[in-house]
Amino acid sequence: MSDGNVWRSVKGHDGKLFFDAANTSDELRIGLMIQMDGFSRKTSVYGPSHSSTVASAAIANLPEALRYRTNNIIVSYLAPGPTEPTAEEIQHYNMLVVNDLINLYDNGRRVRVFLLAIICDHPAMCKMGSFAEKNHKVAPCPKCKVPLSELFSEKSLKNEFEARTGDEHRKNCFHWQDLKTDEERQEFFNTVGAWWTEFACLPYFDLVRYCVIDPMHNICLDTVKTPRELDVIHRFLEMFESPSWAAQLPARVGEPAGGSLTADEYKSAVTAPLAIIMSVTLFTFHTAWRIAYMASAQIPIVWETCMEDSQDQYTRAEKRYTTAFAKYEKELVAWRNRPGKIAETPDMKSGDAKTGGPLSSNKVSKKTAKHKDDKPNPPKKPARSVKIFLGRSITDDMVVRALELLQEYLLEYRKLYGEDALKPNFHWVVHLPDQVHDYGPVYNFWAFLSERLNKILKSFKSNTWVGGQLEISMLREFERGTHLDAMINEVVSPASDAGEIVKDMLMCMRGDKEHLLTEPEESLQDDGNYAACKFNLAQSHQDRLG
Repeated sequence: MSDGNVWRSVKGHDGKLFFDAANTSDELRIGLMIQMDGFSRKTSVYGPSHSSTVASAAIANLPEALRYRTNNIIVSYLAPGPTEPTAEEIQHYNMLVVNDLINLYDNGRRVRVFLLAIICDHPAMCKMGSFAEKNHKVAPCPKCKVPLSELFSEKSLKNEFEARTGDEHRKNCFHWQDLKTDEERQEFFNTVGAWWTEFACLPYFDLVRYCVIDPMHNICLDTVKTPRELDVIHRFLEMFESPSWAAQLPARVGEPAGGSLTADEYKSAVTAPLAIIMSVTLFTFHTAWRIAYMASAQIPIVWETCMEDSQDQYTRAEKRYTTAFAKYEKELVAWRNRPGKIAETPDMKSGDAKTGGPLSSNKVSKKTAKHKDDKPNPPKKPARSVKIFLGRSITDDMVVRALELLQEYLLEYRKLYGEDALKPNFHWVVHLPDQVHDYGPVYNFWAFLSERLNKILKSFKSNTWVGGQLEISMLREFERGTHLDAMINEVVSPASDAGEIVKDMLMCMRGDKEHLLTEPEESLQDDGNYAACKFNLAQSHQDRLG
């Protein structure tokens, strides 16, 4: 992170570099990265789904191995459900965060804080940074001024459109805020693609540059996919027939429209069609792989079960084919010897298009004829590009090479499959090199680690109350866990003076493997005797205490 342009260029309230190695003051300069995401939690099997929204902050000064540990994450707020807040509703929570950030930037004494980035998936980033969604006609991209009609054009995939600026976007945010009626605001949004965000109040925050397009969602979940294997599976599944008493074969494997398979569908697919498809697919690879696969002897169970019936079907099909082919040969000879056909020329074979027959290989257009070696091979280029982009370290020359490979792949993909097969991520990914220059390797602005917080919060047991009580339960449990970790770190630290005292306090607690801390086992006494309260201590924490 410290090697990126943002870290080395941001300035403090005094106009000097915020992270200046030559600064001799005793101030602690902290860089924060804010993440926001929604997650769903079902309170019961029969109950409705409940969606909560959590915003957290990670300290960029910490090493990568410590940055996203649970006890190092700052939970800013947990917005109550049952649905996620809208872009306007989320600003009421962001206002509290921004007020603290302004105070810690201008009036800090021992600690000063600078917000380096907002890292979310695309829908959440649009809410936090006041950007339009991907289907907006004027502003589908938060980084450049490409219109929706040109989003998949060659110019767009080469990143040749004018870049957006943070000052212009901030001006549009304040202009939207000054409008009085909803009709005026909606018309302005349709024209410009911006609304209000509280982060526009941060004087130093560049909304365009510091709102990051998450590489996890952008590259790994949308852009880089190998359609070949799915195409093979889909073609085979279209040819398979399933008896009425068996489960229905899944038609849309690997696609969102396919949904989740049932147990019967998994059983039917794995034991027959997918096993056969896998064997055929592997037979296209190197001979060594074929030999190794045949030696594993996984598919013979299928062949042994179906071989007898399949052999009879093959024999009958072969007889039908022999009869049909003989009939075809006879009809072809009669067609070639038909009276009144056009005389052949040296440049025209008997199968020329002018006679109504098949096209001659000599008459195929050079534009449509492709040599085997000239056929584009897109999968290799994104693999090389992603290998560079997702490296732990990266140089400027490597970024240039990765972008070159990526754009070649995007243009070839567009040529092969057409613009209808492209997604907005195919354009957004061309802005990744700029973000790498700003923040360093992608693991510094990788949303996967921050989204781990969702799983942690959902794993806590709760009272299943609604009306905001569910979020309170999750947040209390999270805070208890972080406080307990801090206490144990105090014990195991050799430089701590209070280690023995804290250890004696913790060892009075009884172990429970399922909880960090739970409610007091004994209710508080009327005389205020808190010493009688006992809490459960996880076995992992007891092991650390020795």
